[in-house]
Amino acid sequence: MAERTYTLDELCNLTGLPKRTIRYYIQMGLVDRPEGEKRTAFYLTKHLESLLRVKRLAAQGMSLEKIRTGGDEITQKASAPHQPGEVRFCSHIYLADGIELVIDASASRLDQHQMRQFIIGALESMEALKAEQEETGK
Repeated sequence: MAERTYTLDELCNLTGLPKRTIRYYIQMGLVDRPEGEKRTAFYLTKHLESLLRVKRLAAQGMSLEKIRTGGDEITQKASAPHQPGEVRFCSHIYLADGIELVIDASASRLDQHQMRQFIIGALESMEALKAEQEETGK
């Protein structure tokens, strides 16, 4: 049974990526070149999977350069269970007496903007909770 082939237009529809981005990913070496030449070029399932992988990692905030040089290994390490003796760098954010938010940057897969937004949301939630407690006298 022959492997499924895709046109560039089909890859665009399946991945939600524009042609220009797909061509750029190929040029950068993130995705293999298509099979065939010019007008007869076609793509295989491996191309589709590579594009989806790059899109997923980029959406998680990983740079294209990091993806090109082994982003999957970095992602796998970040999601792996902790090992004895392993060193992790975490941010500790004081929210209120007795309440601290701990974020493991590598495991959370949040980029700086996402982390900042998350922390702001947590702080706003704590302020709202404090205000509610003051209103009710608890």
